[in-house]
Amino acid sequence: MRLLALSFAAASLHAQADFASEVHPIFAARCAGCHSGPNAQAGLKMDDRASLVKARAKIVPKVRGALGTRMPPTGDPLSEAQIQTLERWVSADLPWADVGAKAASKWQAPLAPRVVALPQNAEINPIDKFVAAYNAKRGLAWRPMIDEATFAKRVYLDLWGVTPSYEQMQPAKDRTALIDKLLADREMFAGHWISFWNDLLRNDNRAYHGEAKPYTPWLKKAIESNAPYDAMVRQLINPAGPDAPEGFLVGVNWRGDVNASQLPHMQAAQNTAQVFLGVNLKCASCHDSFINKYQLRQSYGMAAIFSEQAQLELIRCDARTGKMQGPEFLFPSLGAIKQDGTIAERRAQAAALFTHPQNGRVARTFVNRIWGRLFGRGLVEPVDDMDAEPWNADLLDWLANDFAANNSDINHLLKLILTSKAWQQQAAPIVEEKSYTFRGPQPRRITAEQFVDSLSALTGEWRLLQNDRSARFAREWEFKSTALTRALGRPIRDQVYTTRPPESSTLQALELVNGTTLAQSLRRGAQRLNGTLPAPPEPLFDSKAVRRSAGTRFRIDVAGKKEIWLLIEDAGSYDWDRTIAGWHDLRFDDNVAAQPSQTQPLKSVAFFKQSYNALTTPVGKAVHIAVPDGARTLKGTIVMDDIGRISEVNSAARFFIFPSAPDRNLLTKVSDAPPVASPKPETDAAKLTDRLFWQTLGRAPAPAEKTIAIEQLKANGGLEDLLWSLLLHPEFQYVR
Repeated sequence: MRLLALSFAAASLHAQADFASEVHPIFAARCAGCHSGPNAQAGLKMDDRASLVKARAKIVPKVRGALGTRMPPTGDPLSEAQIQTLERWVSADLPWADVGAKAASKWQAPLAPRVVALPQNAEINPIDKFVAAYNAKRGLAWRPMIDEATFAKRVYLDLWGVTPSYEQMQPAKDRTALIDKLLADREMFAGHWISFWNDLLRNDNRAYHGEAKPYTPWLKKAIESNAPYDAMVRQLINPAGPDAPEGFLVGVNWRGDVNASQLPHMQAAQNTAQVFLGVNLKCASCHDSFINKYQLRQSYGMAAIFSEQAQLELIRCDARTGKMQGPEFLFPSLGAIKQDGTIAERRAQAAALFTHPQNGRVARTFVNRIWGRLFGRGLVEPVDDMDAEPWNADLLDWLANDFAANNSDINHLLKLILTSKAWQQQAAPIVEEKSYTFRGPQPRRITAEQFVDSLSALTGEWRLLQNDRSARFAREWEFKSTALTRALGRPIRDQVYTTRPPESSTLQALELVNGTTLAQSLRRGAQRLNGTLPAPPEPLFDSKAVRRSAGTRFRIDVAGKKEIWLLIEDAGSYDWDRTIAGWHDLRFDDNVAAQPSQTQPLKSVAFFKQSYNALTTPVGKAVHIAVPDGARTLKGTIVMDDIGRISEVNSAARFFIFPSAPDRNLLTKVSDAPPVASPKPETDAAKLTDRLFWQTLGRAPAPAEKTIAIEQLKANGGLEDLLWSLLLHPEFQYVR
C-alpha cells in the first residue's frame, strides 16, 4: 500500500547555493555578455530560469571544458570555487530569485513610528476595526466565523504546535480563556515556537560548520519567560556575559575558498538586516543591489560594525576596489557608529540603534512576521522586503506602535491577533491576482515539527532524548532532522530561514508514501496505541557517552543468559562515518568469545594493536553472541580511535550490552512524562475511529468513512494503515 518504486537524484540540503549572492554574480560577470538579450547565443539566457532549466545538464560540463568549448571561451576559466557553486546550485534544482530591475514605486517605507488613529466603527478588537474599514472601502464582507472544532485545532496548532486531543476538541465556553490557557503553558508554547526562532536566528542544537555556536538555552529561556522582543534584539546584537547568544553573530565558517560576501562579518550584516529590519543585503554584499535600493558601501558599513577590523576594503564581485568603508548603520539618520571604537563598543552602539525609539522598522518587521505566520501571508509580502508596500499600512503601523507601547510583549501581540474576528474567520481560498486583497486567513501547511509532534500526541509514541544522566520523551525540535522532517521543509539552518516553502514536492511525496522514518513511527505508534508494544530490556552494560577511549574495560554478569546483544550508538558525532570504535578481547570466563557474524575487524586504533579479536559492530544495529553453557561473566574492552578527537569528526559513541534484542527507541529508563499525556489504549473500533478522526481532521468521520475505518482496523496492520491514511489527508496537513 505504501510502496512506490521511483529512482531520483536527491538534492543536497547542505550548503545550498544562494542565487542572488553567489550564482548571479558569476552569470553577470562572466556569462551575460553573450547569453542575454534578444540575440542570446545558443538561445541561452542567464536571466531566464526556464532557459537555464533546459540547459541544466550542460552547465557544469561546459564550464569545466568537458563538453565542447570551455565556457566562458575567453579570459580566465572559472575558479574551482565558482564551479562548485554552480554544481551546488544545479544539484539543488536551480533555486531562483528575481534579480531583475523593479519598476519604480511611489511607496516609501517610513523609518520612524507613525501614529495612526483607530477607525470609528462598531468592532471591538482594534484589528477588526481596521479590517472592517478595509472591507467597507472594497465592498467585501466578513467571512463566516470558524466553528468550535476548527477553532480548537487552529489555536492548538498555532500556540502549542500539536493537534488537540479528542477531549480538547470539545466546544470552548470562552475562546479568549482557551487562548490564555494555552499561552500560560510556557513549556508547550516554547516547544512549538522555538522552531520559528531557530529558523529565524540560524540556531540549532548541533553546529553544522566550523565555529558556529548553538545558543538554545538562552533562546528557550527567552521564549518561556516571554522576554521583551527589543531586549532580545539588544542581546543578539550585543551579546555579553556567560549565557549570551553570541552564536547569532559568529556566523558560519565555510572552511574554504568562498566569496567575500560570505565572510562571517558579512553574514552578521546580512542576518541582522534581514531578521530585524526586513532588508535583503545579500545581493548588495557583492555589488550595488539589482533587487532593491541598497548599495555595496552600505553592506560593508554594516559588516564593519561586526568585524574585528573597523575599516574594510570594498570587494565588488570578488575584485578589490581599493576603497575603504568604516562602520555605519544602515539608517545613519538614527545615529553614528564610532569609527575608532572597539568591536564591543560598536556592537553596543548598534544594539542601541536597532532598538532606537525612532526606529519603527524593527517593530514593523516583527509584527509583519507574526501576522504572516498566523495568516499565511504578511501585511507586507515578502516578509523580508519591508520596503514593499503593505496591503494595509495603517494596520501595520498601528500594530507596530501598540507592540512597542506594550513593552514589545509577544504574548500581547499573539493574543490580540488570535482574539480578532479577522483571524477567526474561515480560511479564504488563495486567489491569483495582480494586486493582493485580504479576504481572511489563508490555508497553511503544517510544519515538519507540527506533523511529527501531532503524530506523537495522537499515539503516545514520542522520540526519546537519551544522555548519560537520563532519558526523556521530547519534541521533534530537540533532535537532529530526519529524512522525513527535511522532506517536509525543516531547514539545515546554515543560514537564516524566515519562511519555509509552502509547496509540496516529489521528495515529500516519496518520503510520506515510502519513507522508513514515518513507517517506523506509525508501526510503533500503532503498537503503543493498542497496547502491544513490547517492554524493552534493560542494558547489562551502558558505557554512557564516550569521546575518547584508550581501552575502557568492563565486566558484567551473564549467568543464566542464553545470548547477549552488542550495540554501538552514535552519541552526537559530527561525522560518524569517520569514527572507528568497537570491542576488544571479549571473553566469557576468560575464554575468547565467539565472533558475531555481523562484525568487522577494527581497521585502525592508534593506541591499540590490531587483533583477531578486535571488532566493530554496525552503528545502530545490534548483533548477538551466544553465551556458552555455564558461563558466568563477560569481560572486554571498548576502544575508539584518536582520529575521532579532531573537530571534523568529534566522535561520540555509546556502547550497550543487552540480554535480548534491544529497542533502540527505549535504550534506558524514561525519567519524565511525555510532553502530552498519552492516550489510553482503546479496543472498541468505533470509539477509536471517532477519536482518531477528531484529533487528526477536527471532525467526526462520515458514515462511509467510519465503516471503512472499522473494517480496516480488523485487518493485520490495519491501525497502522488507518493512521497513515489520516496523516496524508489534506484536512490534517493544512491549518484551515
